[in-house]
Amino acid sequence: MLRAFVDVSAFVYTFGASIFLLRSNLGLSDSVIEKASSTYCGFNRQVVENLAKQKADTSVGVGLLLLSFLLQLFNTFYRITIDDLGGNKCGSVIAILVGVVVIPGCNMLSKKMSSRTINRFIGNLRSRKGGKSL
Repeated sequence: MLRAFVDVSAFVYTFGASIFLLRSNLGLSDSVIEKASSTYCGFNRQVVENLAKQKADTSVGVGLLLLSFLLQLFNTFYRITIDDLGGNKCGSVIAILVGVVVIPGCNMLSKKMSSRTINRFIGNLRSRKGGKSL
């Protein structure tokens, strides 16, 4: 019973964390980034870049949290055999190798997402200013 309690608690809290992160990320829309970075005489590009990176990192982090939630949920309902009780070195090594590939991939995805947000924001500003260079 204690094992089940700990396992279920872990994935419930993981799911809860992803909900809170997702809610904070949904509030960080392009219009909020625009208002936060705007000054009286233009905008602060550094603020735009930082908020866009924050938004992208949060999105990727929520995706990873949801993935971990689903993996924990699968593990909880997966039938345990006697072979599973001692741990499995091969499975652990494969999980680490997959993680070594997935985490850098998520970093590249985050950079691409933030770059797209920055370019969209700059494009919106240029269209408002009549195509002038910023």
